[in-house]
Amino acid sequence: MQNTSEREKWASFLILLKEQPDVSPLDYASAKLSELVAVAGQHIIVAVKSDRERTVFERQISAQVSNVMTALFGPGTRLSITIDSTITGFENLLEPEPEPEPEPEPEVETGPPAASSPLTLGPADEVEAADAGVLNPKYTFENFVVGESNRFANAIAMAVAEQPGTTNYNPLLIYGDSGLGKTHLLHAIGNYVKENIPHLNICYVSSEDFATEFINAIRENVMNEFKQRYRTYDILLIDDIQFMAGKTDTMVEFFHTFDALYREGKQIVLTSDIAPNLLNNFEERLKSRFSSGGVASIEPPQFETRMAILRNKAMQDNMNVKDDVLEFIATNITSNIRILEGALVRAHAYAILQNFAPTIASTRQILKDVISEGGSIEVTVKTIIEETAKYYQLDVDDICGKSRTRLITLARQIAMYLCRELTNLSLPQVGHHFGGRDHSTVLHSVRKINASMAERAKVFNDVSQLTAQINAASRKE
Repeated sequence: MQNTSEREKWASFLILLKEQPDVSPLDYASAKLSELVAVAGQHIIVAVKSDRERTVFERQISAQVSNVMTALFGPGTRLSITIDSTITGFENLLEPEPEPEPEPEPEVETGPPAASSPLTLGPADEVEAADAGVLNPKYTFENFVVGESNRFANAIAMAVAEQPGTTNYNPLLIYGDSGLGKTHLLHAIGNYVKENIPHLNICYVSSEDFATEFINAIRENVMNEFKQRYRTYDILLIDDIQFMAGKTDTMVEFFHTFDALYREGKQIVLTSDIAPNLLNNFEERLKSRFSSGGVASIEPPQFETRMAILRNKAMQDNMNVKDDVLEFIATNITSNIRILEGALVRAHAYAILQNFAPTIASTRQILKDVISEGGSIEVTVKTIIEETAKYYQLDVDDICGKSRTRLITLARQIAMYLCRELTNLSLPQVGHHFGGRDHSTVLHSVRKINASMAERAKVFNDVSQLTAQINAASRKE
């Protein structure tokens, strides 16, 4: 939690930032979802709600941020940005010169936005700044392992990337269970276009973030800018569309955005956990449009594909693992690529900590609670959180709450990691169970624990013992 001095400093920063040229209302709304964490000399540490707010700070308004930082903290000030979805920010910031009451003067909003705002217009010579979401450069077509289970989805995604908006695959919807590579293909399309057709403006966004932006735009009275921005993209990549279900106003706005882009021949690509006709709580007109172009499914990978995925992962991460060990993992973990790769990482980390190369015996030992000999085990988030709290002698409310003490943070991150390793839940689904945290917070936790397991024996042992406890508890249920 911020102390009073830090909060006052950051409030002053935000008030000055609003007066900077070319800071749009939507940029400013994003900037207010931030808090000052610490000032260490000329090093300023700031927390933001999600990757989207970090993108605003680091790309859209970086020059304006630098100007205000210099004015408030002196020249040479360095800014570091972290993500913490639990912060409250300054959504109700009281300013010295308050804006007029939202008495409808929509005419002010209907004028053209500032030409230098890449968030709004996304000019061709500012493609990098115009990317609304953050494309993961690791997700490319080159490192997507193709097999019978995903060959058609890969081919159709490649066709869309090569000729966006001009094929019969518009929109394109890729569906399949969590952890099979849908998001990889979505990013691969964006990365291919960014490299080979750089004048096109790309937007990657999860349906959860689209809904959040929509709500913020209504709250900040900047709906015209929101509409303008989303309707100027050449390629719209929407991840996990199923999470828009039941959000009536968001779906109506998305329908109009969809239609506007489609009429202009812009490419739309969606991912979903289920087929479009099975999406519940969606308007029929949306489901109809989702099915009107290309629909491709991704199935669980066959043995040969699982082997190729493991070899690819071992090569990318410089793991020295023999084929017999890879075969053992590929034979015993069959349904989820994320769990498959996680098992390899865990087996390798254990061997590194013990200072020997992974063997079938060591891999069987460390994965004995992931590979169930007594049939499948249904692990729930509730069990993971309860067992994690018990292991660290905490309350469940501590794990899901806002405390950031070292022990609670570690426990929470391990619990999130285990949710990704032991269940098929997506990042937003996991975040929902942890006090409504953003998917980027979950992703940060997974990556941190993944790295820590190979470096800290205690973290590795905690994860291993917790996995055993969780599976034991799940067998009893």
